[in-house]
Amino acid sequence: MDIFEQSLAALNVDIHFNHEGCFTCTLKGEDGGSGLNLFVYKHVQQVSLSLIMMGQTDIPEKGSHALLMQLGERAMSPLNEGLGVGILPNTQRISVYKKVTLLDKPLGYVMDNINQLIAELELWDRYLLGDETVFQSSQPNSHARPRLQVLV
Repeated sequence: MDIFEQSLAALNVDIHFNHEGCFTCTLKGEDGGSGLNLFVYKHVQQVSLSLIMMGQTDIPEKGSHALLMQLGERAMSPLNEGLGVGILPNTQRISVYKKVTLLDKPLGYVMDNINQLIAELELWDRYLLGDETVFQSSQPNSHARPRLQVLV
């Protein structure tokens, strides 16, 4: 098992990166709802992983000024070691991402970052479903980490 597979071993699934260095799996929350897709890209030369997750709620066709401001503020977070937020091409959902280096990091470091992605997506889904207070008390990317259960 190489460093990339080892960093994802806590997912308890067979980890096989394809010829392009991609791996995907579905993570299911404790509430038993539908799962979140985790997309992982390995960067062999940099010994790092790009982690990407997409939310479950479509962005409204007519976005508000407040939505644009939330996206804009959180889009700048990677400049400060935070999570990135954006919209993948040909989708209608918020995606969050982070590139993590694996060198000199503790074994649970990648899983901690995956949990942060999930927590951020939970906030975005609540916001898109109408909870406009969800971001009022939190700084970008600062919230509790949920527990994971992997769908097989």
